[in-house]
Amino acid sequence: MKTFNQLLSDYKTISRDSSTANETLGKQLLNDKVREILSLGDWMFNRGEFTDLTEADKQYYPLAYNNWRTRKVTVKVGTVTYTLSEVKSEVDWGILNRTDVSSTTPTNYHIKSSTNELGLYPISSTAGYTITQSFQKKVRSYGETDYATGTVTVTSGSADVVGSGTTFTSAMVGRYLKVANFWYEITGYTDATHITIREYGENTSAGAIYTISEASPLPDGQENLPLYGSLAIYFQSRENPAQANQYEALYQNGIANLYKRDGKTTDNVMTQIQEPNPVDINQYPELS
Repeated sequence: MKTFNQLLSDYKTISRDSSTANETLGKQLLNDKVREILSLGDWMFNRGEFTDLTEADKQYYPLAYNNWRTRKVTVKVGTVTYTLSEVKSEVDWGILNRTDVSSTTPTNYHIKSSTNELGLYPISSTAGYTITQSFQKKVRSYGETDYATGTVTVTSGSADVVGSGTTFTSAMVGRYLKVANFWYEITGYTDATHITIREYGENTSAGAIYTISEASPLPDGQENLPLYGSLAIYFQSRENPAQANQYEALYQNGIANLYKRDGKTTDNVMTQIQEPNPVDINQYPELS
């Protein structure tokens, strides 16, 4: 995994300009390229899942914090998984709910955008069934400073992170915690000394040093794509077409490889990508 601030550091190093103005420009270019890449297709790597449990007589449940567009909702009742049909219209949802109906098996769902909630119909009459939301992740803006104040205690098999001397904030949800040389997505915030992560699988560690960072949303091996695209623009603006073309070639080649790797797209963008010229790594040793 590569963090956004690592990409920004590489940008400043390769452009040989560590000024505040260029750092600001780098953040903008990198964010623009991340958004551009994520908009090119319905990428598998940009999908997520969030699970919850039904509660008796409860109709609405929270969406995942990073849910941009819900793709599918299922409810597992016993050993059977039911795929629900979406009711998109608020009017149709209101008509459907004119009569209170409860059942062990919901058949429909509705996304209530005003409250960022998922509604089920009929209302579940039984608690404990697994609701799974499959969704496309939000595109967020990056550029926050890494955080590493105090220490943390993590327990093998637990999602809980307990801080000492920390000031965790709700804005950290969605960033990543690095501890014991592994990265874990932060999934919840309780208070200044308590957050949750996706289950910690390493040995229990007390008073450990850590870092909280924003991660590149691209998959392993493709994290540098926003960097290449940003450097292509930077060197073009500096009237250095040779280097601009080399980084553009790296960017386009990476996009083509991303399509081959990921496969799921929403349009025929692949046919629009030209085969780039090969890059001479000896000419640009900073890429090795």
